[in-house]
Amino acid sequence: MDPRCKLPLAVLFTVLFFLPLPLVLLGAYLGALSLAIWLGLGFRELVRPLRTIAPLLLLVLLLTPPFQRGGQAYLRIGGLTLLSADGVREAARLALRLTGVTFAFFVLLRSTAPADLILALRAFGLPFGAGLVVSVALQYVPGLKGLFDQVQDAHRLRRAGNGAPPARGLQVVRSLLPQLTSVLILSIRRIPILAMALEMRGVGRTNRRSSMRRLPQGRRLVLSSLAAAAVGLGAVVAIFLFP
Repeated sequence: MDPRCKLPLAVLFTVLFFLPLPLVLLGAYLGALSLAIWLGLGFRELVRPLRTIAPLLLLVLLLTPPFQRGGQAYLRIGGLTLLSADGVREAARLALRLTGVTFAFFVLLRSTAPADLILALRAFGLPFGAGLVVSVALQYVPGLKGLFDQVQDAHRLRRAGNGAPPARGLQVVRSLLPQLTSVLILSIRRIPILAMALEMRGVGRTNRRSSMRRLPQGRRLVLSSLAAAAVGLGAVVAIFLFP
């Protein structure tokens, strides 16, 4: 599907997950996104975002019910209600909302090349400077993750060479400080390289910019627009069918 059509769909599903809709409908939206990821990217790609947000989901499911004590009480210790009907519903709603928004943007970013995504944003009127910031963020943040993995491996080898035991407990947290310091230093050293790359692309010049690459037009765009319109219309109509 054309990225100019996938982007509005991701925004639409994000808005739908934040509306006060029934849990069944939110679950149906999440199921549709899960099916799209499974069929388009594979089952392993469906598990990846779940692993990433698993700690947040656990916190939501554990901490939400004690603060929502309305309805029938399921678990009570003394005079304190820890689990109630309203708490379960609110925890399920927040979990579906977090998972749904994550899936919506995961399928967008995972199935769209960064260059195509920037061109789609530019097609919707995003200024060149803002598009450049998004492009650098999409490429630089994953690079920081790879850089942190390299620094972490280097520190592990140094610790093993010195015969020091592996870090445990609070030592793991303390060991992150020198690793993050190393990542920060290496990132600062890469700034001149990034600046030279931007200068080579003409960033900072005052003349009118031209684009050497454009998103395809014609039949593909029409078919993608029709498919996106059908999906979006079906999602909106479902609100009135299942109030």
